[in-house]
Amino acid sequence: MPPGETITRRNLPHWFMPGAIHFVTYRLAETIPAEVLFRLREQKRRRLEQGLPEGQSIGPHRERIHKQ
Repeated sequence: MPPGETITRRNLPHWFMPGAIHFVTYRLAETIPAEVLFRLREQKRRRLEQGLPEGQSIGPHRERIHKQ
């Protein structure tokens, strides 16, 4: 084990090394209230139904709406 490295155990092993870059992953499933999620899905559905802007193909159009 490198000097200064600490390993702790809770639900998962956790490594801490002073001066190192750490990556954190959050699980956000079910954190958006159901009514907000429903509203966002409806907005997306309406935008898709509006049709394509002139000169744009379906793939980039759907991707842009999905990212919004």
